[in-house]
Amino acid sequence: MKISIDTSNLDQFKFLLNTLLLGGVTSLLQKKANIDDIEYLMFGPKSIELLKLIPIESIYSDIIHQGTEIEDIASLFPDKLDDYLESIQKTILNNYQSISLSKQDPINITLLFDKTEYLVK
Repeated sequence: MKISIDTSNLDQFKFLLNTLLLGGVTSLLQKKANIDDIEYLMFGPKSIELLKLIPIESIYSDIIHQGTEIEDIASLFPDKLDDYLESIQKTILNNYQSISLSKQDPINITLLFDKTEYLVK
């Protein structure tokens, strides 16, 4: 599967990234997803490298870096895992305060799944 987001509005990108990260962390807190799947999808070193190519605040790279440590926290300090996830969740929620969305700027999201392309506007 490939997801492509086409926007020239940095705030739209930050809103979508925040929402994706928040969903991953919340699903872990609610025990609806497993750590391996969430780490594979969003908390990897490659994600950090990609963010460095975008003029975006370092807090996003920091959050993803914290996400790469979730499995370590779970195995070494399982009783601290929920506190760790809640701390990440709080940081993500605070990020929304600095985002100002303009409904004037269109955003195109392209989903490529099983060789079929879907365009969401």
